[in-house]
Amino acid sequence: MTSKGGQTLEGLQVLRAIAALMVAVHHAAEVARQHAPNQAGVPDWLTTAGASGVDIFFVISGFIMMVVSFPPGRRPDGPWSFFRKRVARIYPFYWLTTAGMLFGWSVGLFDTLLPPALETDWIVRSFLLAPSEVLVVGVGWTLVHEMNFYLLFALSLCFGNRLVSLIGVSALLLLQLAVAPYVSDPATSLFLGRPIALEFAFGLALGYLYLSDALKIPAPLLLSLAAFAALLLAPYFIPHDSTGGLNAEDRAWAWGLPSVIVVAACAHWRVGKGRWPRAWLLMGDASYAIYLPTPRRSMCPISCCTRHKRR
Repeated sequence: MTSKGGQTLEGLQVLRAIAALMVAVHHAAEVARQHAPNQAGVPDWLTTAGASGVDIFFVISGFIMMVVSFPPGRRPDGPWSFFRKRVARIYPFYWLTTAGMLFGWSVGLFDTLLPPALETDWIVRSFLLAPSEVLVVGVGWTLVHEMNFYLLFALSLCFGNRLVSLIGVSALLLLQLAVAPYVSDPATSLFLGRPIALEFAFGLALGYLYLSDALKIPAPLLLSLAAFAALLLAPYFIPHDSTGGLNAEDRAWAWGLPSVIVVAACAHWRVGKGRWPRAWLLMGDASYAIYLPTPRRSMCPISCCTRHKRR
């Protein structure tokens, strides 16, 4: 990831590593609680807090797509070039992981992560990263949102203007929320109705301000620490249905807005030289590989859309 001046966005690389580790620890804590529910361990609110790493990822994604697609002094990415790069980055490793999960399930593994019988429709949707009630790789629900965002952003690149991309994608995400109740397919309706997708628009807005030299953050370290505290403590004060994350109506503001502050602060952070800074940067590069294989029940996340629970 590089900034408008050609410098690596090192702070965001480190932040991606932190977010991936948060999600990995979150899922590990969930699995531990499932196997030993009566044992003392990580409390409910702290287990839930790790899921906020996803919200950080979504804001970072919006920010990075805006910054890398509209490099100052050069022509912006074309829609096909942009989408092809995103597909090449996401699908191959995801397909490999999905195939591995299916093989393990076929020989009797992952019985707690996948249903006893998998419908063909679920498998096809899993490989395509289409909205589904069951995904072979549970954390793939976030990639379904990523690919939807990439498609909308690619369409906006037809106009070659970053303000049009910001307004256009934000409007389309809001439109998806509005039409969700009228979509007949239950899985697609649930997917379109998750306000968490608005966090991509938050990231686009940050990227727009960054490219306009209008992203000025006073005391970035102090603000980022305060925002991280808000992310971790939100589940302690806000009621939620499961440890999978905050409920849909709370997540976009209670986790999305602090994530905006964290990303804005880290966008200006430069990592020093040395073994440990380099290790964090490498983990940031490998964040996708750290995040994707984490164990997760392969149903759509109830906490992201409480309507699923009421069905």
